[in-house]
Amino acid sequence: SKGKSEAILLFRGKQATKMREMWRSADGHLEIPLGPYGHPGLALRIVRYYKHLGTLMDARGVAPRNAVERSQSAMAAYAPISLKVFGSDHIDASYKMCFLKSLILSRQTFNSHITVLAAKQIKKMNSIYMRVLRRIAGQMLYQDSPDNINDISVRVQLNAASIDCILMVSRLRY
Repeated sequence: SKGKSEAILLFRGKQATKMREMWRSADGHLEIPLGPYGHPGLALRIVRYYKHLGTLMDARGVAPRNAVERSQSAMAAYAPISLKVFGSDHIDASYKMCFLKSLILSRQTFNSHITVLAAKQIKKMNSIYMRVLRRIAGQMLYQDSPDNINDISVRVQLNAASIDCILMVSRLRY
């Protein structure tokens, strides 16, 4: 059916542009007509990105946009309750850590067992993770101050693993 069949193709070499343009349809999209293969009127769309089971893929593997989308989703879950839950003096840190795992990490590590992230993508995920951990520990970084503690000290204080460790454990689980 229309829009259901898509392919990611990476055109390389001296004739890449010519070959890519060979598949350009009248409406400007790239597609391979399937008529010669027994499916008249149907076409296989050529796309740059493909979302499979919630994970954005490109021709080189996981798309860099994937980490950005996951981080935005995690921030959307975190921001409305950052002060009321994670910053509350009335909620025990163990419950806050449970909220962190269920609301933030579940969004950031979804399908991480099938993807290998680049250092830049992991850094983006870590920034959100550490923001939440710092809120739980009461060690926010509002400004440069000699009283600020480093990320490792925050994780030690909360007995929390690094984002690298969390990703590795999720990969090993499967």
